[in-house]
Amino acid sequence: MPASSVVRHDDFDFTIDGPIVVHGPEPLDTKIVEIPLRIRNDAKVVSYQWMPATAYLVDAGGGRYDADASQSTPATSITHGQSARVKVVFSVPYYAPDLRLAFWDGVLMGDVFDGLRYARLRLRLDL
Repeated sequence: MPASSVVRHDDFDFTIDGPIVVHGPEPLDTKIVEIPLRIRNDAKVVSYQWMPATAYLVDAGGGRYDADASQSTPATSITHGQSARVKVVFSVPYYAPDLRLAFWDGVLMGDVFDGLRYARLRLRLDL
């Protein structure tokens, strides 16, 4: 995943810095995927509330993998005009095919224009 990959939703940008895969020793049929993100809040007034559940992975078969909240950056408030770095961690089957990163954090003001695109966007991860 190139570092320049950006997902824009309303006034918020999610930039993927590049996934790091760590093969977990137990159980052997899973792998741990850590994805560092930079979130920029371009809003003029409102803060953005990041939650690990915002990001999830999907595989080629439609399987969904939610973030491990205990290993990911906890909920974080990002003040308007600021950015923050967070990490989301997933435990997925070792051979999960064609993993893609997706985001969903509910309906925002800009959804009238970009909500459908945002809801369907899937970024391919080159692991």
